[in-house]
Amino acid sequence: MGRYYTDQERYEFCRKYRLSKKTISEFANENGINRHTFGDWLNAYGNIDGKFINIKDTCENENEIVKTKDV
Repeated sequence: MGRYYTDQERYEFCRKYRLSKKTISEFANENGINRHTFGDWLNAYGNIDGKFINIKDTCENENEIVKTKDV
């Protein structure tokens, strides 16, 4: 079984990928993530309240994540 990544970690990988200008395969290989799994994360990144990434609030500055209260 592979490593579990938190929602925040998934979000950060997607954000870093968008800034990297690398291919999905290159970025996933460099970070030890399965290419298909990473593709799923990227698809979910477009839908922040999606199944894979559930971050309720983000800052106006996309380089910073706002911590949400436990619901």
